[in-house]
Amino acid sequence: PCPYRHRDFISKSGIKELREFLSSVCIDASKISDKKLISFAVDSAHGDKNEELILAKVKELLPPLVSSLEPKYHGGIGAKHYVRFAYPASRYSDLSAQRLIKAAVSCEGDFSKADSEYLLRCAKRAVLSVSKYEPVAKEAEKRVSDLYALDFLASNKGKTYEGTIWSVSEKGVEICLDNSCRGFLKGEGDFSVGQRLLLKVSDQRKLYMDKKVFSAE
Repeated sequence: PCPYRHRDFISKSGIKELREFLSSVCIDASKISDKKLISFAVDSAHGDKNEELILAKVKELLPPLVSSLEPKYHGGIGAKHYVRFAYPASRYSDLSAQRLIKAAVSCEGDFSKADSEYLLRCAKRAVLSVSKYEPVAKEAEKRVSDLYALDFLASNKGKTYEGTIWSVSEKGVEICLDNSCRGFLKGEGDFSVGQRLLLKVSDQRKLYMDKKVFSAE
């Protein structure tokens, strides 16, 4: 027994959207197959000026992550079976995975010596931790990150930042600054995904862009 992690492969519409996005940030993926596009995007992001932007886009398009005792295909990584474990102090599921690894090593290949009930209990706890609590933890981490970003911008009034447009809608544009702060700016304009912008935080806690003022959320 083991806490396998799996997710469906990205949809055809998602593949098309990712290709268009990579092109907008000057990354040529025309010769990359659909199956290898995700790993290509992640590899291309490392060291790129739009690294945070690219990785966030990949995460947005990937289907939800699922954890279970049944091994299945992991579309994001392209692996038939995938088990995640890291430093056990980070998440309880990682601690459970470490216990499973330790038990397997102690058996020296003879699993008849293993405590099967103990192994199954560890695996079930890891699956429960990932499925029930990890989404909650990630949402909390995101909200804390957003609060830090707002506090940072509020304490640096008058400072100028560079950023890249993440998405465009009728209400305005979502921007990711080079310092990884992200936010939505209300207003109209001729903007496109991947466009670089210069922004300034004013004393009124607004952002100036192309001589137009947008309220920051």
